[in-house]
Amino acid sequence: MSVQFIDDTAKERAVADEAAVAHAKTGDPEWLRYIFGKYEPLVRQKARSYYLTGGDRMDLLQEGRIGLLSAIHDYKPELGLPFQGFASLCITRRLISAVKHVLRKKRRFTLSARSLDAPIGADEDGDLQEFLESATAPDPEEIYLSRETVSEVFAGLNSRLSPLELRVLRSYMNGQGYKEISVHIHCPPKVVDNALQRAKRKLYEIIQQSKDSSLLDTLPAGSRSAAAKLRMRKNSRAQTAKSA
Repeated sequence: MSVQFIDDTAKERAVADEAAVAHAKTGDPEWLRYIFGKYEPLVRQKARSYYLTGGDRMDLLQEGRIGLLSAIHDYKPELGLPFQGFASLCITRRLISAVKHVLRKKRRFTLSARSLDAPIGADEDGDLQEFLESATAPDPEEIYLSRETVSEVFAGLNSRLSPLELRVLRSYMNGQGYKEISVHIHCPPKVVDNALQRAKRKLYEIIQQSKDSSLLDTLPAGSRSAAAKLRMRKNSRAQTAKSA
């Protein structure tokens, strides 16, 4: 199925987005790449507004793309909200959730040297265990995020991700943290972390690469450039490995 070009009127763009999302929901990788190519500038714009302690810009971009993937899956045109607005909301929530997750981990690390039963607070009538529980309790927004269900990863990912990577990515998109995923799938947190990083990397490659190079002509200039750079890096690594 070929991707159609879109007129520049707002109404036609909204209708075309709805059609593209409907196709992507079926697992069509071509339409999935089209949507990610079109909305990559929005992901980058949103990511510039946040800072991830201990991470880099690519980590934020990956989180933003996860938010966009959730938007594609969860979008319901019958609610009357244009996809662009819904995608913007999902991307922002995902970025906020990622930043809060890092801040909570940093807070727990900072406090870990103190005894869990050490008194804290002005009246010293509470203990650190209670403080940790209240400090890490999700706010209403995070509760909403954790209930955003992504029932299955798009069929286009099945051929590239291992069963473990699919399971970890699905759990992560459903709002579960590393430790929760680790308990749920009976794997050490390090295994979960490695699987998630591989899944994110493969997801990015699936979006940016295409066996049909003509598909790149339908992507915005920025996305074509990103895809071209990715291919150049992979070719360069392959040549380096070959000459070594």
